[in-house]
Amino acid sequence: MIDPAKLLTMTWQRQMLAEDDIRELVWRVQAILAQEPNVLNISGPINICGDLHGQFYDVVKLFDVGGRIDNSIPKEANMTVVPANIKANASVSSNAKALRVHPTPKKYLFLGDYVDRGYFSLETITLLYLLKLMYPTQIYLIRGNHECRSITQVYGFYEQCQRYYSHSAVWKLFVDSFDYLPISAIVDDRIFGVHGGLSPKCPLIDTIRVIQRSIEIPSEGSFTDLCWSDPETKVSLFSPSTRGAGFLFGAQAVDKFNSDNGVEIITRAHQLAPQGYQWFFNNKCCTCWSCPNYFYKCKNLAAVMEVDTNGGGGICFLQFDAVPDNDREKPDYAKKSGV
Repeated sequence: MIDPAKLLTMTWQRQMLAEDDIRELVWRVQAILAQEPNVLNISGPINICGDLHGQFYDVVKLFDVGGRIDNSIPKEANMTVVPANIKANASVSSNAKALRVHPTPKKYLFLGDYVDRGYFSLETITLLYLLKLMYPTQIYLIRGNHECRSITQVYGFYEQCQRYYSHSAVWKLFVDSFDYLPISAIVDDRIFGVHGGLSPKCPLIDTIRVIQRSIEIPSEGSFTDLCWSDPETKVSLFSPSTRGAGFLFGAQAVDKFNSDNGVEIITRAHQLAPQGYQWFFNNKCCTCWSCPNYFYKCKNLAAVMEVDTNGGGGICFLQFDAVPDNDREKPDYAKKSGV
C-alpha cells in the first residue's frame, strides 16, 4: 500500500517514483474519477486553472500563488491581482501587487492539458494525481485534448515515460486513466468550465451528461468539440476550426448556451493568452492559461482564475510569470540538445 504523503514529498522534490507505486496511484485515482459525473458540480470558493503542459516548476509556483491545498503557507511570489467584477460587468483593467497568505485550504479546478511539450509531464500529472487521491473534494481534474493516446505519442509524454522507465507501461497506465476524466464542470451554478469550448451538438449541458466518456477522444463529434473548440469574434454561431477538430464559436453561440443553461460565464483553456487570461463577448466567455513562458520561449504570463463565493461571487485573476531559468533544472537530453 502506497504512502501518498511520502510520495507527494518525493514528487515535490522531483524524485522518480517506483513503477509499482505509480501503478497503485493511477489505479486508485482512476477509481475516484470513475465515480465522478461527466459534468462536475462544484461549489466555490475555488481557483480555476488552464493548461499546464508539463512545466513542473511553474506548476509548483502556481500553488504558491494560488495557495496550497494542504493549508501550507505559500512562498513569496511576484504576481498581479486583476479584479473582475463580473456581476457589474466592469472592465478588467486595474492591477495591484500583492503578497498573499491563505488562511484556509484552497480548492482547485484544472481544465486539462496537464502533459506534453514541457520537460516534466510525468512529474506534473503524478503531482496532480497524488493531490486528487489525498484531497478528492478539493482538487478536480477535467480532460483536455492532450489527455489522449494519439496526442501524447507525438508531443512528449510518451517519450518521457520511455526515457524514465525504458518501456511504455507507465504511459499506458496514465493514458488509460485519462479516459475516466470528467468532461466539464459547473461552479456555483453560474460558471461552466470546459477545456476547449462549445459544440453545436451540445446545446444543453444535459446533453454532455450522457456522453460516453470512457474512451479515447474521437476524431469528431460532441466530445471532440468540447475538448478542441475555440472562441472567435469574427464568427456569430459556429464555423469549422482551422485546427482540424472542433469548431470556432461566436457571441451568439455563447449567448444562447449561457441563456439556455442558466450560466453566466464559460471558462475554458486550450489557447495561449499572453496576459494569462482573455475575455470574449462582453465578459461572457474567458480563456484562462496557466502555463507561463509557454514552451520555455513564448514570454507570456500565466493566470489563475480565483472565484470568491464567500466574498460575494467576485472573480479576479492571479497573474504570475515563469520560474527563472537558473532556478529550474533541465533533463539531460535537453541540456545536450540545447532545447
